[in-house]
Amino acid sequence: MLSYEIPKDGDYLIEIKDSIYRGREDFVYRIALGELPFVTSVFPLGTRVDATTEVELKGWNLRRRR
Repeated sequence: MLSYEIPKDGDYLIEIKDSIYRGREDFVYRIALGELPFVTSVFPLGTRVDATTEVELKGWNLRRRR
């Protein structure tokens, strides 16, 4: 996962290469761009099956629900 804050609007070029610049047909690369949600932690890590539990998520671009 790579996170980068783009400083301003405009055109950008993204290049993806393996560490020795060789590439192969069986290499798979995926790019998702935008203000996407990304969870870095969840608390609590567990709870009872029949319990109602409030969960705290931390990360980027997470909408707050009340």
